Amino acid sequence: MSEELKDARENLEHALERYLVACATVRNQAQLPLFSHTQEHSTRMADEMAAIVACEKNIGRAKKFISQAINHSPFVARVNGLPDEILGRIFHITLGLQPCFTNINDPDLNDERKSVAFAQIPERLSHVCSRWRRLACSLPNLWQHIDINTDASDDMTRAYSRMNRAGRLLLDVHIIGSLLDVDDLNLWIASAAPRMKSFTLIICDQFETHESVLATCFRNCSPGTLEHLTIWKECASGPSETTLILYLDTLSPDFSSPEFEPIFRQLKSLRLRQVYPYWTSQAYHGLSELHLASHQISQSELLNITITQLVAILQSSPKLRVLRLDLKVSEDQRDIDGLPTPVRLDDLEVLDLSSESRKPSLDQIEHVLPLLAPGTKPLQLTIDDLDEEKHLVLEEVVQAFLTRSNVTRLKLVCDESDYKEIDFELMSRLAPQLQQFVLDHYSWVEYSDNYVGSYPRFHERDNSAPDSRIDYLYLHYCEVDLEGCSKLLKDLVHPPRVLVFWRCSFLQNRERTFDKEEIRHAFEGVCQDVRILKWDAPNPPDDWASSDGMPCIY
Repeated sequence: MSEELKDARENLEHALERYLVACATVRNQAQLPLFSHTQEHSTRMADEMAAIVACEKNIGRAKKFISQAINHSPFVARVNGLPDEILGRIFHITLGLQPCFTNINDPDLNDERKSVAFAQIPERLSHVCSRWRRLACSLPNLWQHIDINTDASDDMTRAYSRMNRAGRLLLDVHIIGSLLDVDDLNLWIASAAPRMKSFTLIICDQFETHESVLATCFRNCSPGTLEHLTIWKECASGPSETTLILYLDTLSPDFSSPEFEPIFRQLKSLRLRQVYPYWTSQAYHGLSELHLASHQISQSELLNITITQLVAILQSSPKLRVLRLDLKVSEDQRDIDGLPTPVRLDDLEVLDLSSESRKPSLDQIEHVLPLLAPGTKPLQLTIDDLDEEKHLVLEEVVQAFLTRSNVTRLKLVCDESDYKEIDFELMSRLAPQLQQFVLDHYSWVEYSDNYVGSYPRFHERDNSAPDSRIDYLYLHYCEVDLEGCSKLLKDLVHPPRVLVFWRCSFLQNRERTFDKEEIRHAFEGVCQDVRILKWDAPNPPDDWASSDGMPCIY
């Protein structure tokens, strides 16, 4: 039987090879300018296409037969033969692979993945068979993550069902959609809030009813239970609409009143965009993670925070591990008399000073970096490069920060219209522990012959960087000149071991190329591992939170 199957498969493979050659020949002939296209030829090609479809169906049947044969083997574990403990673990892994809609504003998610994100799958698991339903409904931790899309007609019913199935476990609640009518939502929040461990509200419209939702949540939360709070305004708003919260609704007391302080002072992580509590709120005390983000298009539209206010917040959270800051930091009268002493943040591991849609501001960097004194822990830094007339690594304030920090991962967000040669020599001296380097929107277009500037060209000096220890070099959205890029890396004493391209365009002799083998050949003998990721692959590195979308959600 096995020999007969093997002979049949080999005959099929040989026949397919002949058929592919014949099809390619027909295609090539049809492309010739002098080929005579007749009705008879078109009819025959249509019949051939129908025959191919029929073959595909038969291949599908053959695949099904082989799968059934495998399932009857005693050496293969069938999913329904697995014990509940293992099958339940598989359920958890499957849920972990499902995208949460809190990534809905991630530009790297395509429409198909976004639509799937609205269809969380615990219910789907329970609809497969009676055993799966019994098992899924008996595992409370499958149901403690509750996504509510207020635009879906049955989401509130599903939310009540999940809350009941979660038993007494704490809840992770994420809400998105229109907030035009929030009466039913507020009733559910009032019942769920005492068990909320994390609460995420993504505001997608201009209605002020989100204040009522927040007030309901805070009034009913249990102090010390709610640890992670995210208020993320997704819709565009003008300067007057980016405000510090004073009133949550017309009947509520001041947001900074004692009523909510027991809730705020117990928070561990706070992620905000376009909606912020007052800077003196207890919400900013004792945090391990703080995101103050914005999507305003100009510096003038940003909400203002003074250096004194920012220092007070940093001093109130000395155990910060993650800090993302995208606000307008300005001087006040006390700051003019002299900058305060840098705040010690010994646990700081992630610092993101990049902006979402504005040109970088040197003033912002000069105001913020002197305030920070990271400890010896490895630091991941994301920062915007400056415009074409300035070089970030030449700025004294940047050099001082790199020197007193242990930056092991650096993401430099560039303006692709500006070309700046990467100074590995200087970077190896400023950040000797740098191991992962990400270049975002970098252009490898060569300088014009009439280039004039204070920064010396690399061909005029040594850029071999013998002390550089960069292990991974990631290029995101970059325009890569293969000759220039490979030469720069080849001249290094220690080129990056791994070179990763993601969503890049490539030039060879000023002509675009899409040949992966040609691209890899350009770096042959330079980098040990050259990876050209698919366009729809997740943004690498996998553990680097994207600054374009939501931060990591608990």
